[in-house]
Amino acid sequence: MNIDRRIATKMERACEVRARAESISATFSQVKVKGGKKTGSKLERAVEELDKWENEILDDIHALVLTKMEVERTIEKLVKPQEREVLELHYLQGLRWEEVCVKMHYSWRYTMKIHARALRNLQQLL
Repeated sequence: MNIDRRIATKMERACEVRARAESISATFSQVKVKGGKKTGSKLERAVEELDKWENEILDDIHALVLTKMEVERTIEKLVKPQEREVLELHYLQGLRWEEVCVKMHYSWRYTMKIHARALRNLQQLL
């Protein structure tokens, strides 16, 4: 699964979690008891747990966005546009190799050759 799809999936999950939390209790306030043993109701604990889960999902989304930015910056270091495009289409846009070949109007073999060369060049740059 490519990064954009993972981000979109996580965002959908975060929205679902938020909707569940809001549907559980429209009257629940964001006030949390600090210290001591838990005295809240099951409802409050459930909403708190959903809120915690939502925050974890949002942290995952942030990490994925940072990863995508790092991959983009790394690919941009390549000198040859062909190599950049092959890597961008496959790794960032999530196209299958057959789709990359069609989009670039190259044979599968030539696309794989460009891919291998791009990876070698990236290794030298890093």
